[in-house]
This record gives sequence, C-alpha cells and structure tokens, in this order.
Amino acid sequence: MLSLKGNSITFTYNLTHVDYETFIESYGDISTDQLIERKISDLIKKRVEKKEELLSLPSWENQIREAMTQMGFSQYIYLENVSRRAYQAMMKAVQMEISSRSCPVPADRSTVFELMRFKVLGPDMDRLDQCMICVGEMFLAEEATTLPCSHIFHNSCIEKWFHVGHKCPICGFKLLSQK
Repeated sequence: MLSLKGNSITFTYNLTHVDYETFIESYGDISTDQLIERKISDLIKKRVEKKEELLSLPSWENQIREAMTQMGFSQYIYLENVSRRAYQAMMKAVQMEISSRSCPVPADRSTVFELMRFKVLGPDMDRLDQCMICVGEMFLAEEATTLPCSHIFHNSCIEKWFHVGHKCPICGFKLLSQK
C-alpha cells in the first residue's frame, strides 16, 4: 500500500517471514529511505566514474525507477518524488565531477574581466538554473556571469574558480590561460 502524508510517502508491504528474511539478507536492517539513498549514491559514483552524461534529468529518473524496481519497490510510482531524487542525484554528481576535475592553470585575468556580466532581473529568474559551483540559487539583483559556452554562474563563484583554473566547470570550455 502507498499512502501520502504531507511531503512524505509511506510504503506498506505485506512480506511473508521468508520474504522479510531475504530482504534483510540482501539489504540489512535499514529503512527503505536509507536503502534508496544508498542505491542512488552508488548510481552517482558509477555514472561519474564512467563519465556518463550527468545533466540529463530523464536519464536519472529512468535509472532511479529501474533501481527501485530491481529492489522490489514496484509500487514506487509517485513521480514527483522520483523527479526530486533524480534532480538531487544529478546535482550531487555534477558537484562530484567538478571537484574531481583538475584545473591547475588559472585563466587569463583580462579574459575573465571581459566576460559578460549582468544583474539578475525578474525575467531572468525563469531561465536561470542554480550556480553549479556553489549549487546556490540565482537571486534577484545578484551579479551573474555568462561564459562563451553560455553557462551562467554567480560572478563571485566563477571569479574564484578562474583563479585556479581556466575551464568551464560544466563543459570544460577553455578560456585563455595565464602563461
């Protein structure tokens, strides 16, 4: 049985004694949520290691649904929760990828200075995603920077990033580097 309480989902399974023992042998004595989070963490690590496309939300949703089905959660069909978990997994994977990249050569200061900067206005709010460096929201009247590859970051975040590297943290687009 699946029931919704507030923002959480409650699962009720009628497992026989044998089914419960098999479940415990397979997954240990952990909550359903912990089990799902563990599987999603494994999925994130695997996708980052294999250099799979990290910014495809439908791909994350499909893989999370598939993993849940393999774990026996065939009743887990509440799409908003799958979408939320998929979005969180995608953000964690991008953070993991960003932190693993080595960008030892700083960007050329004049190139960074010439990047397009703008103040976030009302109409921008719908088209802007989170800053993938700090994973923070873009707020009204905040300074943002657009790279030549069209990725947008908080101005302060990307300036700090380019003090130690010369590549876009998302796609690897190279700015001129210091010599």
